[in-house]
Amino acid sequence: FTKFGRIRVGNEVFIGCRVIIMPGVTIGNRCVIGAGSVVTRSIPDGEVWAGNPARFICTSEQLAHKQYINSQTPEHQELEAIVAAARGGRAILPSEAYFE
Repeated sequence: FTKFGRIRVGNEVFIGCRVIIMPGVTIGNRCVIGAGSVVTRSIPDGEVWAGNPARFICTSEQLAHKQYINSQTPEHQELEAIVAAARGGRAILPSEAYFE
């Protein structure tokens, strides 16, 4: 049994190494597919998927926010927390950042 289908990949998509994309799958814009994943169904815009079979991990915005927080030095994070407290707000420190 052989199945053929067009694979559509949107703009600004990152596909990790050794990813297998099954026939007929569409990958939306601004998506990230983790290395070694097997994509068996279409992925909407702006999502991060990984695994075998690939499953939803988080949105691209959540991933970008997490990378931004983790890229800052501890001194910069402390300064941001002080500035946010002075403005009456609250900064999220890396130890408090998590995904549900």
